[in-house]
Amino acid sequence: MTAQAETTLAELVRQHPQRARLFSELGLDFCCHGGQTLAAACQQRGLDVADVCRRLDEQPPDAADDQNWHGWPLARLIDDIVSRHHAYVRRQLPHLRALCHTVHTTHGAAHPELHMLQAVLAELADELTTHMFKEERVLFPWVKQLEAGTATGAPPFGTVQNPICVMEDEHRRAADALEHFRLLTHNYSPPADACPAYEALLADLRAFDADLRLHIYKENHVLFPRALELEAHALSHAATMPDVLPLD
Repeated sequence: MTAQAETTLAELVRQHPQRARLFSELGLDFCCHGGQTLAAACQQRGLDVADVCRRLDEQPPDAADDQNWHGWPLARLIDDIVSRHHAYVRRQLPHLRALCHTVHTTHGAAHPELHMLQAVLAELADELTTHMFKEERVLFPWVKQLEAGTATGAPPFGTVQNPICVMEDEHRRAADALEHFRLLTHNYSPPADACPAYEALLADLRAFDADLRLHIYKENHVLFPRALELEAHALSHAATMPDVLPLD
């Protein structure tokens, strides 16, 4: 078995970010289950790990716009997440819900699974809206202050670990919703009687799936671990600072 097969999904994406696209295409969860080895993830999906390794080897070098976010300042990473991924989610969710409603109205009798798809999408939309609001108003500003050295006093949530645990739990629920999408749509495959709107819905859901997995990866495997390290360093530094005695 190759070294790639025994490497975790998250590490494989860290090494070459463009691998995220192939993993999304294959349904390999590199965001919330990035600690799985490639071999274990392929076995779970019923994929031939040797074939997946071959496809990884055949991928072209990273495109110019593929960045290794692990080296970015956290403020830059946060701005990228908000401007690229949060904006995409806010833009796409109303479109997806409207398109799903149209397709369900037209094809719901022949495809009852569309009713469940519509319900899962609505629930995910509500949860992501609240989730992003909490990140932008609470967690992200505090991480930026930590990095800039301007954080004063204790945060209202005690330690950054607390909101991160909440965000990671919500990420798992979002990833579960994406898995539900794949099951309900047979991995985004249009049925024989699909109209152009139906095909567009599945194509847009597939693109949304890929973007959200990358979005979650950047937070779970890049931003959150570094934020925890930053807080630990700040606390350690504060503990070693000598007390300043008042002047007589």
